[in-house]
Amino acid sequence: MRRRIEERFTLCSATQVARALGVSKRTLERMILDGRVPRPSHIRENGYRYWTLPELEQIKQQLAEATVTARRLPPRSERLSRQRISGEFR
Repeated sequence: MRRRIEERFTLCSATQVARALGVSKRTLERMILDGRVPRPSHIRENGYRYWTLPELEQIKQQLAEATVTARRLPPRSERLSRQRISGEFR
């Protein structure tokens, strides 16, 4: 019970969240702006943004699901060679 309460009130900074997601802080900001990551629930007077641990876990889960369903492009070199072969490349 105590651990649940602690997790609920433990706050993670934007830097910590970015590190946990494996992205830069700037990428995290872009992800917030385009809606892939929800805005933080706690914003201090100084402008610092914080997420709770359960929110961080939910974000990780949502991004993992989105990554699985996302269509992946072949590497750029493979796309260029396909264009050359098909005559699309000029």
